[in-house]
Amino acid sequence: MLLDPTVMIEFSKLGVLSPNGRCRSFDKGADGYVRAEGCGVVIIKPLESALRDGDHIYCVVRGSACNSDGKRSPSLTMPNGGKFKFIYYNVIG
Repeated sequence: MLLDPTVMIEFSKLGVLSPNGRCRSFDKGADGYVRAEGCGVVIIKPLESALRDGDHIYCVVRGSACNSDGKRSPSLTMPNGGKFKFIYYNVIG
C-alpha cells in the first residue's frame, strides 16, 4: 500500500505526476502519470479437490512466475530485460 508519502513527494518534485490527477497514456494531452493501487483475487483449489467436489473448472494453473528485481532495474518504468527474458523462456514459454 502507498502509505509513505516520500515517493509521491519526490515524484512531484520531478514533475512526473499528472497535475490534474488523470492519466492519458499515449495521448497528446498527457501531462504525467497517476500512481494508484489495485488488487485482484483469484481463489484456487487443487485440481483433485475441484474434481472431487464437482466444481466447474474454468482453467488449470500449471505454473506461475514473478519478476521482481528490486533496485537492479535501470528505472522504475523499465524492467530488467534479462530477468524478463528468463521468466518468459524458462517458466512461461
